[in-house]
Amino acid sequence: MSRRLLRRGSARWSVTYSQWAVGAGFFHSQEFAARVDGRLEPFFRVVYDCGTNRKRCVIEREVDAFTGRHGKRHDLLFISHFDKDHVSGLPVLKDRGVQFTRVIAPLLPVEERILAYTKSLVQSDTSASDDEDEDFYRRLVAFPEATLQDLCEEVEVVPPGQTEPTGELAGQTLASTFSGNDLDLHRVLKPGMCSVDLAGTPADKPENFTALWTFRYYVLQRVRRQAPRFVEELGVSLGLTVPETADCLQDPNCVLELVTSYQDQLREAYDALRGLGSRNDTSLCLYSGPAVSPSSYSTFRSRGIHEHVERPEVGSWQLLPGWLGTGDAPLKSERAIAEFNRVFDNLKVNAGYLTLPHHGSRHNHNEDIFNGFSSPPTCVVSADGLYGHPHQKVILSATNQGSTVLVVTTSTKARSVESCSIKFGG
Repeated sequence: MSRRLLRRGSARWSVTYSQWAVGAGFFHSQEFAARVDGRLEPFFRVVYDCGTNRKRCVIEREVDAFTGRHGKRHDLLFISHFDKDHVSGLPVLKDRGVQFTRVIAPLLPVEERILAYTKSLVQSDTSASDDEDEDFYRRLVAFPEATLQDLCEEVEVVPPGQTEPTGELAGQTLASTFSGNDLDLHRVLKPGMCSVDLAGTPADKPENFTALWTFRYYVLQRVRRQAPRFVEELGVSLGLTVPETADCLQDPNCVLELVTSYQDQLREAYDALRGLGSRNDTSLCLYSGPAVSPSSYSTFRSRGIHEHVERPEVGSWQLLPGWLGTGDAPLKSERAIAEFNRVFDNLKVNAGYLTLPHHGSRHNHNEDIFNGFSSPPTCVVSADGLYGHPHQKVILSATNQGSTVLVVTTSTKARSVESCSIKFGG
C-alpha cells in the first residue's frame, strides 16, 4: 500500500451495515462515507438481496426506511439466488424509483429458476403480493437479465464455480464515483477473481490504484440433485416427453406461460421431490471488507452518518469491519463447506460479521464455517420462526464458538445497524 497516500490521512472511511427487519427473508445494505471538509459524505452504496416471505407491507415499510436514509441512487445490488423471499422486494424498489449502477446475480439454469418459483407457490400462504409483483417475479424467472435491467444500468451474471470475470468484464475499470481533496475512489473489476474493488488513487499519480476494500463474490457449484428430477416430473404432469419438456424450457416465452398458467402442474412436480433433502442448490456468497491485512488499518466505533440505531451495537463485533453473506448456501456437506472455505478463508481474518445460511437452518449449517476467523464473528440471522428458523442447534453451535447471534425479525426494533470508522494505514 502506498505510504505516500496513507500519510495524506485521507483514506479514512465510515462503513454502516444495516440488516432490515423483514423476518423470513433477507434485506441488507451497506453505505460507505469519507470525510470531506470535516463532514462525512457517502460515496458508495450496496444492497445484498431484498425480499421477505411475509406480507408486502413489511418489505414496503423497510424499503421506505431504507430510501429515507440512503436515497434512491445506489452502486451495486447483489442477488444471492432467486427464491422469492430474497427477491420479492425488487418490484418495491422499482416502484420507489431506486436505481443501481450494476446488478450482480448468479447465472442459474432455467429449471432451477422455475424450481425457486414453484417453491413460492407451495409457500404462498405465508405472504401476500399484488398482481404486478407476481408478474415481475414470473418475468424474472423467464427473462432474468431483461427484467433486472428495470433496476440498473448493467447486469452481470456469474456462473457457479467461476472465479474470475470473462470477456469484456475482465480487468474493467469503472468510472470514478467519489473525489476528495487527496483521494479518488474507483470501482475496479479485478482480474483473477470475481470482485469489485474500491481503490484509492493518489491525486498526483492517477494510474496507481491502491485497493482498500473488496467485494468478493462467488456462486457455489451446484449439487443438482433436485432440478433433473423436477424437470422429469414436470414433463409427466404436463403430458410431455423429455425432449418436449427440454424444448419448452429453452423458450423464455414458453417458460413465462408455464409459470403463469400451469401452476397446479408445477406444484405436482415439486411434491415429487420430497425426500431429496434441501431444495436450495446454490447461492451467491459475498465478502465485503478490507482488501488488506488487519495490520494495515485501524478501526474504532462510530455512529456513522445517519445515527439511526434501533438497538445497541454489539461489542463482540471486535471492530473487524468485514462482512460475509451466505444467502441460502447449502453448506452442510463436507464438499460444499470445503468449496466455500477455499474461496473465503483468507478473507475471514478481516470479518467480524457473518450471516448464517438459510435463516439459520440446520440443513445448511456446518461448524467448519467458523474456521479461519481471527475472533468469533457476530452472527446475523434474518428469521422469525417460520419453518423453525433459526434452529436451536445452529444458535447453540454459534454460541459455542463464542459468537453473539442477532435474530432480525419483522419488528422494527429488531433492525441491526452497525457502524465503524476505518483509517487505512494504521
